[in-house]
Amino acid sequence: MDAEIDIWIPCYPPKATAQSGSRLGKNKRTGEVFFMPQNPTATGFLAIVLFKYAPREPMKGTLVMRAMFRWGWNKSDPKWLRNQEQDIPVGVRPDADNLTKALFDTLQKLRFYENDGQISDYNILTRRGHDPGLAVRIGYDPMPTRLDSQPTRQRSQGAAQTPG
Repeated sequence: MDAEIDIWIPCYPPKATAQSGSRLGKNKRTGEVFFMPQNPTATGFLAIVLFKYAPREPMKGTLVMRAMFRWGWNKSDPKWLRNQEQDIPVGVRPDADNLTKALFDTLQKLRFYENDGQISDYNILTRRGHDPGLAVRIGYDPMPTRLDSQPTRQRSQGAAQTPG
């Protein structure tokens, strides 16, 4: 069993998440109501690009995860911004929380781990910059998992103090 999974996939990450579902539309000319199908979602895209990285056995135990979704620069971004070496945070759609849920669901379906409840700590970054892609790192949580392995607190040897 690997100690850590570290993946970098050069791609254009998804912008449509599960939250951008199917909708009803209305033709302005005729007034006819029609069904607008759902856009390709983040879960479907992630399943395709992460499939070949799936481990033979799911990771067990408490896990930590780091992920970064990096989109390329928009044509409308000013040149001075596009010439920067550093990535900049993306504060607009898609929401990081929706991308997180899509990533967790996909990794669970591909059996990277048995249950997304195993993840005790995670950090998701959404960025815009050079070299668009998706980075995912999953490792074991270094913290002890048993309460009795925690250091115990020692009482002071002095006289007992009374509250007051």
